[in-house]
Amino acid sequence: DNFYMELKPQATCNFRCIVSFSNSGIRDRFYEY
Repeated sequence: DNFYMELKPQATCNFRCIVSFSNSGIRDRFYEY
Protein backbone atom coordinates (compact mmCIF):
# COMPACT_ATOMS: atom_id res chain seq x y z
CA ASP A 1 0.00 0.00 0.00
CA ASN A 2 1.22 3.50 -0.76
CA PHE A 3 0.24 4.40 2.81
CA TYR A 4 3.12 2.60 4.48
CA MET A 5 5.41 3.14 1.50
CA GLU A 6 5.20 6.90 2.09
CA LEU A 7 5.91 6.43 5.79
CA LYS A 8 8.95 4.28 5.07
CA PRO A 9 11.40 7.23 4.80
CA GLN A 10 9.83 8.74 7.92
CA ALA A 11 10.12 5.56 9.97
CA THR A 12 12.11 7.41 12.63
CA CYS A 13 9.40 10.05 13.01
CA ASN A 14 6.35 7.84 12.56
CA PHE A 15 7.70 4.69 14.19
CA ARG A 16 5.59 5.28 17.32
CA CYS A 17 2.57 6.00 15.15
CA ILE A 18 3.08 2.75 13.26
CA VAL A 19 3.16 0.85 16.54
CA SER A 20 -0.28 2.26 17.32
CA PHE A 21 -1.44 0.78 14.01
CA SER A 22 -0.13 -2.67 14.99
CA ASN A 23 -3.76 -3.85 15.03
CA SER A 24 -3.91 -3.13 11.31
CA GLY A 25 -0.87 -5.33 10.68
CA ILE A 26 1.11 -2.39 9.33
CA ARG A 27 3.74 -2.85 12.04
CA ASP A 28 4.66 -6.33 10.77
CA ARG A 29 5.23 -4.95 7.26
CA PHE A 30 7.26 -2.06 8.62
CA TYR A 31 9.66 -4.40 10.42
CA GLU A 32 10.49 -6.01 7.07
CA TYR A 33 12.38 -2.82 6.24
